[in-house]
Amino acid sequence: SDSYLLTNLLSQEKDHSKQLQSLLDSSNVALTLLAVYVSVIFSVAGSLAGAAEAFHAYVVSIEQWCDYLTGLKNLEDEVAYVI
Repeated sequence: SDSYLLTNLLSQEKDHSKQLQSLLDSSNVALTLLAVYVSVIFSVAGSLAGAAEAFHAYVVSIEQWCDYLTGLKNLEDEVAYVI
């Protein structure tokens, strides 16, 4: 009876060990996939930051263009006033 219990316990421990190894393997795969996902997220964030900087530069350029056009309009008004 004792040898049967010991054999059964040993069998259960082997099964448990296999399950834990399987869980460890799955965890390692999940960790690798999460690392790739994080890398992609950082890449997208970098792209969005670059797009935000480009958009800011575009807005500044448009504001400068509007200032130049306002200056040109003022010069035209001065010429029209003289004539």
